[in-house]
Amino acid sequence: MDINLYRRHSADCKHKSKGSQYMGCQCKLWAYVPATQKRIPTGLRDLARAIKRVEAWEQNPATMGNPESPTLTYCIDQYLAECRTRKLAVASMKIYTRTLRTLNKLFPGSFISGLGIAELTKFRASRSGLAPGSTNKEHAVIKIFCDFCVERGFLPANPASKISRVKCPDGEAEPYSSEEISAMLAAVDTLGNHNGYDIVRTRLRARALLLTLLYSGMRISDVASLERARIDTSGHLSIRIIKTGKSFYLSLHPNCLAALHALPVESQRYFFWSGNGQLGSALNSLRCTVRALGNAAGIAAHPHRFRDTFACRLLEHGTDIRTVQILLGHASVTTTERHYATFRAGHQRLVDSAVNLLQF
Repeated sequence: MDINLYRRHSADCKHKSKGSQYMGCQCKLWAYVPATQKRIPTGLRDLARAIKRVEAWEQNPATMGNPESPTLTYCIDQYLAECRTRKLAVASMKIYTRTLRTLNKLFPGSFISGLGIAELTKFRASRSGLAPGSTNKEHAVIKIFCDFCVERGFLPANPASKISRVKCPDGEAEPYSSEEISAMLAAVDTLGNHNGYDIVRTRLRARALLLTLLYSGMRISDVASLERARIDTSGHLSIRIIKTGKSFYLSLHPNCLAALHALPVESQRYFFWSGNGQLGSALNSLRCTVRALGNAAGIAAHPHRFRDTFACRLLEHGTDIRTVQILLGHASVTTTERHYATFRAGHQRLVDSAVNLLQF
């Protein structure tokens, strides 16, 4: 399909006499489709962007010229602005931004009304190199984005809801053994760094990080931004329950509290972040610390394994799985069961008893 761009000069444009093909001004750009004799506003003044939009229309005429539909770019910008207003976690913002910008790049200049099942299927196909779990995360982001567009009246219905998730094998929990934990605690006193003068600080931070991850079950991203005010004078950590929005208090182990209070006070607000620079930089530093501890102890250390250890040890000691769900902040107990049900106290005994009842 051939589409021709032209300027619709304003009444006061000094270049009006040069004709509609003159592109040296900033009057609005329109598109003319000879096949249908339709004239369609591009909604743009910049020629380079208008050319890209027309090229997208030529490839997918269904997205062309709905003057009442905002562009995909506009909707994405609006949604990300909303996410920033809600103060989403840095890691979440990175995932949302990366996914939606990639989607936008695949359909440059398109209107949101042209985003349908076929386009989302094409997007998934373009991301075929991702692992199933990552594919499902991107699908979840797009589904939430489309819900936002429906609520704002940009879309009549959510096309992502018609697309199934990719089958993904359940991830198996990998708790640390008692020997591995002891090895990492011992490795704290062997850590060094490129600044020889602050080795004491490095080791104090490593110990506090290790014990906080083990005794709180928090994600390392939450530990990075852990505020001093969240621990009261009795040693209880305030944790917010995602599902209800309410908070409860978790009693921290004395060793963990002692390690946190032994940290150099570099911020009156945070334990592990100075409050200067990017939080992401502080998070990367903590991840490097975990990796260094693992290397020193000869262990494949990963931050999430501390969370697995926290949950599995509780279940092995008979804690109800719904309590563990609350402590981990899972929105549904199904998520907790999927990853940790086999670590319930007496699980194997119950399985054996059931099998022993069989008589053939």
